[in-house]
Amino acid sequence: MGEDALPRVMPKLTVDQSRKAVAEMLLGGGRTA
Repeated sequence: MGEDALPRVMPKLTVDQSRKAVAEMLLGGGRTA
């Protein structure tokens, strides 16, 4: 429910940072806060 809205509301840089943050959480198990 947000993937289509994110690019419209936030700049691409913010979207990339969000994706990277999610990837780090999934890969690192959330140890990188």
